[in-house]
Amino acid sequence: PSPYLCGDSLSHLDCEILPKLHHLRVAAGVLKGFSILNSYSGLWRYLHCGYNSPIFTKSCPPDQEIVLHWADRPDTPSISQEDHSMLTRETPRFSFDVPAMAIPVTIE
Repeated sequence: PSPYLCGDSLSHLDCEILPKLHHLRVAAGVLKGFSILNSYSGLWRYLHCGYNSPIFTKSCPPDQEIVLHWADRPDTPSISQEDHSMLTRETPRFSFDVPAMAIPVTIE
């Protein structure tokens, strides 16, 4: 199978879907306690391909910015002023890790 939705390289569709999946992973994890199940290995492989693309990683905001963006919206759960303030002062971090079981292994 191809690593991306339309083949072996990033397409316009991937540039639309990957950021949305990443925002879902990061913001929903903090604001709703949601996590993508490890058993969704196809989804994790897709994210892994995105996380290993310099185009995606260089354009991706830090986790804190993603959480603050969604927390400031009126239609999503908010965070406390203390947590908001803490997120603005933290060193930027990026959640580009995936569960080990989702990474393809080639045995020769």
